[in-house]
Amino acid sequence: MNKIIGINILGLILLFSCEAENIIKDKREYRENDKPEIPSARELNMNGDTLVDFTIEYGEGVADGVDTFYYFITGGIHPEGTNEILRQENYNLLFSKAGDTIFREYSDKIWEGQFSSLISITSDFSYWNNEWRIGHNDTEANNFLVFKINNITPSLIGWMNINLNPQTGEIDIIDFNSSHQSTMIVGQ
Repeated sequence: MNKIIGINILGLILLFSCEAENIIKDKREYRENDKPEIPSARELNMNGDTLVDFTIEYGEGVADGVDTFYYFITGGIHPEGTNEILRQENYNLLFSKAGDTIFREYSDKIWEGQFSSLISITSDFSYWNNEWRIGHNDTEANNFLVFKINNITPSLIGWMNINLNPQTGEIDIIDFNSSHQSTMIVGQ
């Protein structure tokens, strides 16, 4: 009798584990079918020479932590070579406002040459979110990034005004300017 109960329990466990695997598979297929189109990468030449200064890139990944699991797509800007983007210490990108002054050196901000995420979208097992999330909480939409181009002598400082589209994830450069001067004004 115990063998029959054990076999029935084993059969139920196998049935439920196969059913759970099918549910997970169905949700993964749904997630893949619902996955947003990833915009194309683009190279940016901010000073008119033949060198690529920055690249707009997109990548996919999985966040798998203790109490979290989700898929994501992120888009951002990658400085090429020794070029840099201005950041606040211990924070992500520094979005500047029109009229801010750009300096070559700062005591409270840092220049970094690393990829910086600007926009992202996530999915759990069930569905992808409807909109891309812009990587800052600035309600005034001050989407100016300050940059330094170091692959020429003397180096250039400058700004780029970017548009982040929450429906498509596209990152577009609306306008930009750069200068060899020691300071310049964002938006001019």
